Amino acid sequence: MNTFSLSLWQVSRRPLQTLTNALVMGLGVGIVVLLLLGQEQFRDRMTRDAAGIDLVVGPSGSPMQLILSSVYHADIPIGNIPWEARNIIHREPAVKRTIPLALGDNYAGFRIVGTEHAYLHLYHAELSHGRLWEHSMEAVIGATVARQTGLGMSDQFEGRHGLGEGGPRHGDHPYRVVGVLDYTGSVLDRLILTPVQSVWKAHAGHGHDHDDHHHDHGHDSGNDRDKGDLTAILVQYASPMAATRLPRVIDTQTPWQAARPAHESARLFSMLGPALGALKLFGAVLILASLLGVFALLYQSLQERRYDLAVIRAIGGGPGLIFRLTLAEGLWMVLAGLAVGLLTGHAAIGLIGLLSSEGQAMGLSGIHWANGQTMLVLGIMSAGLLVAMIPACLAARTNVARTLRRGY
Repeated sequence: MNTFSLSLWQVSRRPLQTLTNALVMGLGVGIVVLLLLGQEQFRDRMTRDAAGIDLVVGPSGSPMQLILSSVYHADIPIGNIPWEARNIIHREPAVKRTIPLALGDNYAGFRIVGTEHAYLHLYHAELSHGRLWEHSMEAVIGATVARQTGLGMSDQFEGRHGLGEGGPRHGDHPYRVVGVLDYTGSVLDRLILTPVQSVWKAHAGHGHDHDDHHHDHGHDSGNDRDKGDLTAILVQYASPMAATRLPRVIDTQTPWQAARPAHESARLFSMLGPALGALKLFGAVLILASLLGVFALLYQSLQERRYDLAVIRAIGGGPGLIFRLTLAEGLWMVLAGLAVGLLTGHAAIGLIGLLSSEGQAMGLSGIHWANGQTMLVLGIMSAGLLVAMIPACLAARTNVARTLRRGY
């Protein structure tokens, strides 16, 4: 029997203590792993969703709410701005491209977004089936929408007023699916995209009506007086220098506000930082407690098996063998706790991604390895080695003659 199998046998002789210690360490490791996975995937998703968007222009109010509602589609819009705002901003020399957004309706909880084809180009989206919209009341649906609602090509559906399920139907203005997008791993997967004119038409009783066959490829066509309102305008800069001037011009010279996704995302993470840090600290305390438990178990085992260790020494086992046996026992216990924690953390984030709408929206997955996990595993293994080193050294220095003479 080699060192590792013998040490594993010794650990298995104390199943209750070993299991308890593994569960305590597993809980601590699981919490930290859950936070690492969630934080990294959340940050990556936010980065992808804001890719190519330098600025968002919308009604005055909370800039973070404007970003959350218009870029990440995770909050309620502040209000509306007139179509004329898009033309004014588009004429700025510092602006390369403007993309209008019109919100207000949903289908089965998925937001219906009135926009232009350029919005798809931001995320390099490609069609899985069908084509892009050409007329009002035609819709292109994201991959997640298609999978969860069962909508397919040529299907018709009625939008509901509001951004949550349960609002009144727009029964007089059904949408028809003309295209289904491939999975992009971005916010597009859970959106229903349509021309801006579709949103205006669905709310014709509250605003303006438009011709069914109005094409939306250009950024400005027709008489502005015939156009409705927008929820927000996404802006791409023509040059990096625009970042220093354009937001200030919009904030000071117009009745609207300019919000920067990069700035607001950083502010959001700084607000979440203390809470995440507190949870990580709690996990670290549990890990430390379990490491102290490993030390206590090894030390107790040393006291109970002092005579057995002396016999091993007497029949030819050197101090090195005793040292390795005790050290291996400690490592087995640490590995058990690590295994429980890693499985728990990955399973938890996977279940959140499958069962909760927020997790699905962020695309959380348990099949992911966060950058900080490698350092976490190496750190715990190193700490486990140090903790097991003290009992291992004491075991290797067992006084053979005195122990055998005492008989315990």
